[in-house]
Amino acid sequence: MKKALLLSAVLLLLSGCARVDIDSDAIRSLLKKSTQNHARPTATMTKKYYNYYLPGEVGKKESTPLSEVFRKDGFEIIMNFNASAIIIDRFYLNGELDKKEQSSKSKSLSLTSVSKQQKQSITMKKDKSGNMQYQGIYKNGNNQYFPYELFIQTLDGKQYLLHLNGTIVDFYALIPAAEIKPAVTAMMKIMQSIEYDKKQIVADFSLKKAEQNRKDSLNYLNGRYAEEGFLIDQDYRETESPK
Repeated sequence: MKKALLLSAVLLLLSGCARVDIDSDAIRSLLKKSTQNHARPTATMTKKYYNYYLPGEVGKKESTPLSEVFRKDGFEIIMNFNASAIIIDRFYLNGELDKKEQSSKSKSLSLTSVSKQQKQSITMKKDKSGNMQYQGIYKNGNNQYFPYELFIQTLDGKQYLLHLNGTIVDFYALIPAAEIKPAVTAMMKIMQSIEYDKKQIVADFSLKKAEQNRKDSLNYLNGRYAEEGFLIDQDYRETESPK
C-alpha cells in the first residue's frame, strides 16, 4: 500500500538520550484485538461530512469541517479526514477517470473482497533505528474494508511520532513511549467507527479542492508541531496533482 504521507523528523539538539524499547509484539496484538472486535461502537459525534465515536477517555479540543484535535492523558491526537480519497473512489467507480488515472488512483479505493485470513493478518517491519510499520485491514462504520498502516517513529528515544493512515483518515500524535498503546487504542476505536456521507462530500468538494484542504491541514499540523522539531513532508504524492 502506498504511503499517503512521507514523514520526516527534524531533531533539535538531541544527544545523550536513553532509548526506550517498544514491545512490537504487544502493539501487533493490540491491533489484532481491536480489528477483531465486531461490535463497533455507535457514533457519538455528528458532523456534516462524517460521524464518529469519541471514547470517554478522549477529550475534544478543536475542530474544523474535516479535522479534529483530541486530548488524551495530556497529549494531543490530531485526526484529518481525507475527502480526496472519497472523491477518487466516486470517480473511479463511475469510470470518470481515464485509464492512466484509474491505474494511479485505484490504490485509494476500499477493498471489495476480503478473506478471513486477510482480516486477521497484520504485517510488521522494524528498521535498525527502532522505527516500526504495521499493515492490516479494518472495517469502518459504512461497513467498508480499508487497508491501514501504523507508523511508529522514534525521534529522540523518549518521544515517538505515531501516524495511523486509514486511507480515508489520518491520525497523528507526538507522545512518550508509555502513551503509545493507549493512543493507538483510541485511534483505532475512532477510525473504525467513522461513517461518512459520500453524497454530501461529492456534492461539496472537487478533487482539487479536497487536495487543497488536505494541504491546508498539513500546514496546520506543521504549525502546531514546529516547536517540537518535526515536520510533515507535503510532497507525498507520486502522481500529479489534479488540475
